[in-house]
Amino acid sequence: MRTGAPFDFTRLAHRRVRYGVQSAPNRKRNMKRYIVLYRIESIMAPCDPPFGFECHADDTDHAEEQCENAYPEAGIVWVSDAATYAAALADYYETEV
Repeated sequence: MRTGAPFDFTRLAHRRVRYGVQSAPNRKRNMKRYIVLYRIESIMAPCDPPFGFECHADDTDHAEEQCENAYPEAGIVWVSDAATYAAALADYYETEV
């Protein structure tokens, strides 16, 4: 068992700055919440509503990329910044493309 003073985390933080490494909590990124609607044709009927994938991303392209990484067989049909899956689904069905 170790005795003595607790570890000094300020030394570690100084080392990270000194060597140009920045930890994730210190990065300034304005990530936004998105819901990506996607279909997996191999397991879905044509009339089934799309699945929803929720993520935080820099933009819609980044949100699509996250969904594709999580579900490689997914076909992205819509990306929304709506607050809920139901709102994203309503937006998808009400928008004429």
